[in-house]
Amino acid sequence: AGWSAITVASIQALATGALLAWMIWWVATLLERLQRQRDEVRVLHDESHTDALTGLPNRRAFDEAIAVLGQGRRGHDHGGSLLLLDLDRFKDYNDRFGHQAGDAVLRQVGALLRHAVRPSDLPARYGGEEFAVLLPEAGIEEAMQVAERIVRAFRAAAWPGRAVTISVGAAALAASESADALVGRADAALYAAKAAGRDRVVQAAPPAQPAPA
Repeated sequence: AGWSAITVASIQALATGALLAWMIWWVATLLERLQRQRDEVRVLHDESHTDALTGLPNRRAFDEAIAVLGQGRRGHDHGGSLLLLDLDRFKDYNDRFGHQAGDAVLRQVGALLRHAVRPSDLPARYGGEEFAVLLPEAGIEEAMQVAERIVRAFRAAAWPGRAVTISVGAAALAASESADALVGRADAALYAAKAAGRDRVVQAAPPAQPAPA
């Protein structure tokens, strides 16, 4: 076309630069879209694993965490412990003060548990007025200390309407014990705490030993 070599080189450079700029924009747009999708998935995951009222992990999150705890029990002295907690006479509280006041108590329980447990522990809403705390790598003595601290925190807290107390069952994961068996022992200890007068911690009995062959 009668263009000089300099003109052709300039056009080629401009075209190459434009193509490179478009590719950079396209990659940046793609990365932004992927990050947005990851954020959306993370939000959905967090929402599906969080109790909306208390802000604590919900039962689904608890079930996943205790399954991991049970699977991770490999040759350690303490694979972890579990606290099961139940608000004392909470139905009576709701009947007397109303469900809005009951919801306020549950929100306060969520905040109290977050402050009373250790950073490594997992407090969760187990269902209704029941809560659970997983204590990874904690033996029964540590679990009892945390449980007693929670009970004292409930006694010292300012509650709307009237005092709110809690009963706790504590159990440490035994060798070769399943997550379901651990929950069962902690639940039995919780019922023992209720039967003994509430507002207290009861340590679970050790798992039954298999009968000799």
